[in-house]
Amino acid sequence: MWTLFLQTLKDRRRTIFWFSVSAALLVWMFVALYPSIEAQADQLNEAFSSYPKEFLQAFGIDELNLSKLENYLAAEQYSFTWPMLVLFLMATMAGPALAGEIERGTADILLARRLSRIKIYWSRYLTAVSTLFLFVIFSNFTVIPFALLHGVAYQLDKLILISVLGFLFGLATLGVGFALSAWFSERSRVYMLLGVSLVGMYVLNIVAQINPDTFDWVKYFSFFYYFDANLALVKGQILAEAYWFFGAISISSALLGVWRFRRRDIS
Repeated sequence: MWTLFLQTLKDRRRTIFWFSVSAALLVWMFVALYPSIEAQADQLNEAFSSYPKEFLQAFGIDELNLSKLENYLAAEQYSFTWPMLVLFLMATMAGPALAGEIERGTADILLARRLSRIKIYWSRYLTAVSTLFLFVIFSNFTVIPFALLHGVAYQLDKLILISVLGFLFGLATLGVGFALSAWFSERSRVYMLLGVSLVGMYVLNIVAQINPDTFDWVKYFSFFYYFDANLALVKGQILAEAYWFFGAISISSALLGVWRFRRRDIS
């Protein structure tokens, strides 16, 4: 199992590298732009204060105050860009892991090596979890060298919080992706269904924020309600419900995936 895990991790090294580099370049861009944003923070804050509160909340922003780097990153990096990168990365890991093997006809080769389906599943899953961990660390903590380079103050405790929250978000996304990959025999279906699910959740969260009187309840079905980057980076908190929600989704979907993969016909 561990040999397969290390081989899969080696095979995915380019994916890990390019996603991490892309995330780091985005961080560098945002941090490099921040000194000019900070210099105009008062004027920008005043301009944004005229925006409807519901509009800002739709993007996870309760109060827009650009006088701190974390506030700026919450609005620019973590409201949409970062979670979408996680979605693409987890889809890239989950799709080929099981459905891709079946689609290419290589699953039979693995089984012919007397590897149990459980070992195949968990080795692929642990590879994806390791990839997620590396991505979260690299994409979040590269803020530190770039902030030092551009003379921008940062708060380490809030970077740790957003990393914990981001890892939980990614783990839940990965679990759903693996359940889909165990269920279907084509990578394209995994990509499509995982993408549609996450984008749909993003829309649900926006709808709930824009029209809370009617649709407030739908936010509880969205990953993006629990992935509250503004709360983590600005106020230094994580919703208590986020731990059990993402934990329950991660565990149940991963177990559903292994149950399905053990019983399905892959010939």
